[in-house]
Amino acid sequence: MIAIKEKFSPKYLLSILVMGSLLTFLWILSDFTVKYFVYVKQSNYSIAQVFEWGVIEMDEDNFLVCADFRFHTDGTEEHVSQHIFEKKPFATMDLAEKAIEAMKAQEWKCYWFGNTKAPTASIERIFPLKSFCYSIVALGIFIYFTLLKRKLYLLQRD
Repeated sequence: MIAIKEKFSPKYLLSILVMGSLLTFLWILSDFTVKYFVYVKQSNYSIAQVFEWGVIEMDEDNFLVCADFRFHTDGTEEHVSQHIFEKKPFATMDLAEKAIEAMKAQEWKCYWFGNTKAPTASIERIFPLKSFCYSIVALGIFIYFTLLKRKLYLLQRD
């Protein structure tokens, strides 16, 4: 019985919380780092000429718009790619088709990176704000548990 009390002491549990929150923070930070690296690498851009729009039905109430487009890398080679607007799902096919009509009126840029012979391209360049916010929250939780453990240690010392 004494061994169980010692094993589950507040100090031990806080140590587990500190290590768990540190690992969680590092996991979320690595996700943000990868997405931010892709965002920064997409610094090259050219005008995208969208030649075909379409709607992809994911399920009965989730429709995504996709676009087939052409673009040039450094003004030399022409490439063809497809982009799916995953961040903007629509509830019905009609809403997606109305969105396509509005999208056709816009001028699109193609953000690309990598080899100019076979680049990785996207019409959207989106900062990973959600991953950044999650990283900040996870860091705050880690700092909170670290300070709590330190305070408990100082109280037990006195």
